[in-house]
Amino acid sequence: MVSEILALVMEENTRKIDKHLCTCIGEEAWNKLSDQEKHEAQIYIWAGCCMHKKMNSVKGEGAIKLTSLASVIFNHKDGKKGQQDTLRALKNSLVPEVIFCIFFECNLRYLVEFPDTSNICFQSHYKAATAILVNLSFYLNFLLLSNVLTGLKDIPTLTELCVLSLYSISLSHPYLRVVRSFRDQSINALELRPLHEKVKAHCQTMISNLALLLASDADHRLSSSLPHLEKCLVAFFKGALETWKYFTSEFCADGAIAGLSKEEKQQIYIVPTNAHCSASNGLREDTVELGFLGGGRRWSCWLSMPGYTVKLYDSRPSRIHAPNISLHCFNSETAIRRNNTAGYMKIVLTPADRKFFCKENHHRDALGLERKRRWEQADHDQAMMDTKRT
Repeated sequence: MVSEILALVMEENTRKIDKHLCTCIGEEAWNKLSDQEKHEAQIYIWAGCCMHKKMNSVKGEGAIKLTSLASVIFNHKDGKKGQQDTLRALKNSLVPEVIFCIFFECNLRYLVEFPDTSNICFQSHYKAATAILVNLSFYLNFLLLSNVLTGLKDIPTLTELCVLSLYSISLSHPYLRVVRSFRDQSINALELRPLHEKVKAHCQTMISNLALLLASDADHRLSSSLPHLEKCLVAFFKGALETWKYFTSEFCADGAIAGLSKEEKQQIYIVPTNAHCSASNGLREDTVELGFLGGGRRWSCWLSMPGYTVKLYDSRPSRIHAPNISLHCFNSETAIRRNNTAGYMKIVLTPADRKFFCKENHHRDALGLERKRRWEQADHDQAMMDTKRT
């Protein structure tokens, strides 16, 4: 027992000594840097994903619930559920549901796949709202008894659908067409302040002059039955404007991005969206353009040493095959894959080094870092909720 305590004390003292040495050596190296090198080393820039900025600008209630339920019926993520095949249908089908297929195709004269809101697809609720409005009469005739049918006859819900559709046409689609031009490497998130200023100015213009969007000579087949459409649309743009201001705060005039020179912005370069790594979180390939982390093949790398076998990395998307993986482990595995840490370890590390890393890994696991992070996140969320309630 005494020997175990002494071992723990020595281990803790060794860790403190190592930390002190790193601090001293680091401070000495820092003092040798020039002022320019210190400036570059201290630059810390953050720019949020533009797709998430757009997504956070929308907060729906009844309409979002309706589009979600409609997707469950017309385009369920489980191919064995819902009416997607019934709705799209091939005429040579001999199953009883063929009546629905013929009904759809004979009415619209073309096949349509309902927007996939049951998966994580950007803009899918916008598209679903537009799809429902364009073919409203068809869906009313197609459905017999369901909550979706009730929603399609509800004036407030239809009003929200129109608001979503008009917002997507006038702002969402044009905005994402710019920020999702992945192959254009000249698009730098740090240079997008003028774009976001135009977005906020556009929202203000719609609030002040809605006639630009609802032209008097336009075909408003639903306008007569939606008496509060204009007021709701103005209220929506007001809420979106406040949200855009909040989620573009990194571009403020006195912020870190504004203080960068043109050369520094080009040197740092931040992609405007998270699409290059979305595949590792399990997003569909037809939803975003996959980047480095979107490999479809599965292969692993293992290192063996006397008494130890360590799995270094696995190329499969972790969030799909290990949905409960902690954020701490996920970030570590991603860094290992991207930085080719395995190659470095094979060349540089000795068996003693590997043994130390395994021991350090067990020590960090025992610290409960992920649990602490979750508790801190929960406390922060609760604080935000309390702030909004007051």
